[in-house]
Amino acid sequence: MSTAPKVDIVCTFLNAADTLPATLRGLAAQSEAAIRIILIDDGSTDNSAEITRSFGENDPRFVFAPSETRGRGHALNQGLRMGDAPMVAIMDADDVAHPKWIEDSLRLLDQDVSLAALSFARIYIGPKEQPAWDEKSQLPAAKAEDLSATIGTKNPLPHSGACIRRSAIEAVGGYDITRKSHFDYNLWVRLVAAGLAIGRSPTLRVAKRYHADQKFARMPDYHWNTLQVQLHAIRTASRHPMVDSARAFTAYGNSYARYLRRRFLPG
Repeated sequence: MSTAPKVDIVCTFLNAADTLPATLRGLAAQSEAAIRIILIDDGSTDNSAEITRSFGENDPRFVFAPSETRGRGHALNQGLRMGDAPMVAIMDADDVAHPKWIEDSLRLLDQDVSLAALSFARIYIGPKEQPAWDEKSQLPAAKAEDLSATIGTKNPLPHSGACIRRSAIEAVGGYDITRKSHFDYNLWVRLVAAGLAIGRSPTLRVAKRYHADQKFARMPDYHWNTLQVQLHAIRTASRHPMVDSARAFTAYGNSYARYLRRRFLPG
């Protein structure tokens, strides 16, 4: 690269051939040119690797690394190690970024140096859909709201579309490789517990794709794991632990009740 990257975009994937082309086109179209796009193959058996290599043939910003199937925590940390830019951005291999995603991430983080990480609002698209950005999404991104105080009530930031200061993520040891899910929520908890702030802009900058293979679509394990991370957040970073605990168990109970109704009372 002729210019040192300001942001390392890390995209891990596992058998994502159906969605990767749209994701990579969105990254290639970023208005901020000083980026490095780090693609980590977490053991794909389809042609995902060939797709990513084809993007790198004519665009030196793309860096591809094969990997064994060791899990997403390992893959994310490998992506971190492969870069050295002061900012790290995350894009899931089935989502699509708005062209101004990185440009606005840098601007908002420059404006608010207290934030260690920020993310954006999302629109939702189906398996074969492409995002249709509305007129509001063409405007400059609005300032991010500090959501650190909500860490004990829910996962406050979408992972896909997040931009994180490298110094902050390295200070808490990167991603937890012992986890099987909720890598993002666990990271936000550790950042807030370390006294750092996280925020979210209400401006649309990411299209989130829904499809059948996503982990959050499988109940009840996903919600149980969410509760576990939430309780850790309450113990280590919550400002109102008793109130947040009551909300956590109420929300989990309601979610599990909905699962049981769908499972045993179809129709």
